[in-house]
Amino acid sequence: MKTRNFALILALLMAAGTISCGDAPVDPSTDTTAAGTTVAETADSLPADLDFGGETLTFLIRSDLSLAEFDVQEQTGDIVDDAIYARNLKVAERLNVAFELVGKPCTYGERHNFNQNIINSVMAGDNMYDIVAGYSQAVAGLAPQGMLNDLMETEYLNFDQPWWPANLQSQSRINNKLYFASGDISTNSLINLYGCYFNKQLLDDFKLDSPYELVKSGNWTLDTMFAMTENLYADLNGNNQKDPEDRFGLAIYEVYSDGIFIGSDMTFIEQDSDGAPILSSDLESERIITMLEKFTSHMHTGNDNLILVWGEYPTFHNGNNLFGFDELLYSITHLRSVPFDYGILPIPKLDAAQENYCTAASNPYMLYGIPLSAKDPDMVSAVLEALASESYYSVTPALFETALKVKYTRDDESAQMFDIIRETVVFDCGRLFADSFNSLSWSLVRNALNTGDTGWASVYASNKSALESHLDALIASFDGE
Repeated sequence: MKTRNFALILALLMAAGTISCGDAPVDPSTDTTAAGTTVAETADSLPADLDFGGETLTFLIRSDLSLAEFDVQEQTGDIVDDAIYARNLKVAERLNVAFELVGKPCTYGERHNFNQNIINSVMAGDNMYDIVAGYSQAVAGLAPQGMLNDLMETEYLNFDQPWWPANLQSQSRINNKLYFASGDISTNSLINLYGCYFNKQLLDDFKLDSPYELVKSGNWTLDTMFAMTENLYADLNGNNQKDPEDRFGLAIYEVYSDGIFIGSDMTFIEQDSDGAPILSSDLESERIITMLEKFTSHMHTGNDNLILVWGEYPTFHNGNNLFGFDELLYSITHLRSVPFDYGILPIPKLDAAQENYCTAASNPYMLYGIPLSAKDPDMVSAVLEALASESYYSVTPALFETALKVKYTRDDESAQMFDIIRETVVFDCGRLFADSFNSLSWSLVRNALNTGDTGWASVYASNKSALESHLDALIASFDGE
């Protein structure tokens, strides 16, 4: 277990004059963030005189994060870490609270062990944790078990503010109850968005047109992408076998094929006219058949493209692929020092008639909830609102405008593409509550894509009754009856 406490750090900094209670607050209308980007004025609505008397809030937080989210103990010179550090101190001073962090592993495989800490605390009524922050499907899985407070009933969270994504709220709210949230409060929510990377050297070698122009014209589609991958295969290691060491047009991890489904403007769950979740009409449409046929005809026929099994080493940063699907995080962890120029694009549309690009979020993004046993849910709601608003003004600009757009890109066009990716993110109730669907709400489509099975109509028909039963049970769990 890893425990951190910010109370002593805050006291020392205030004593040294680093932070003063009399400092003038930042005026959002004049606040210029890193890289000269001015954030539009949107002040939070928290009362100016909120004071929680030095209360300590304990977070149960995922410890095995890809990027710092909260646990930054000192200024390091890294622009994102320093923004997180300053945010934590500013919120602690503003609300007169202290933070204690309890870190636990929370990968997909560890999600149930992570959740057991909250379940044990709620069942014991021990007020051990005030905030839970973990892997998306872990925290979402606590809601139907009755382990979280309804955020709609807390006093200070304002979900009309831009730091709480509207699409995530609409996909998470059932029976007008909302048990978790995310957005600017989470660095890992931003860097876990999917993008399509491309190798500029291979683009030039094969005299292919710039995909940037295709994106801007609305013609970046599965057909145009796959047309660019034709005849790119080469057996680089000379073993007469198709393997990750060869050159491919597109290489994609099997888990990232979810991005093709979302990118084609489809979801597993949609809302009816009353806002109630129902199985999406996409699942019985010609659209999903078309998507599967396009993907299968190029990924499972011939040698030009490759589906990587999870655990195989990614090949894009070795310069062997024209295109590679991955998270924005990949540009930070693997691409900064590559010897070739690269760019990034949104996931392609199904066809040019599709109105917008649609971006999926990889499941490791973070969700925040308030355990049912939290000692003061309203106090926690104020802290979450303050952390989210301060992140909107300081942490997100540091990460998005400076780190991703400047530090980890090679051209101005990529910066524009990052904006498109961020602005078009789509969440899916089916993926969020995957455990409630026995994982069918992601595995059915993913398996069809990765195996090349185009018999979707029969696959869905044989599972529809089970899916409806799972959805009914999920909705009933939100009734609290």
